[in-house]
Amino acid sequence: MKWAREEQTKQWEWPVDELTDAIFGYALAFVKALPPTQAAWFGGILDLRS
Repeated sequence: MKWAREEQTKQWEWPVDELTDAIFGYALAFVKALPPTQAAWFGGILDLRS
């Protein structure tokens, strides 16, 4: 596994910005698919206007 070798040499870093965007995108899609009463459980955590 290439990433394991890179991590051991301390040269590898997580692509934090890309991971954050991907995870947020999936979370937003999930909440938007919920019925309104259940989507309200998430309050202002996610911006549902986008």
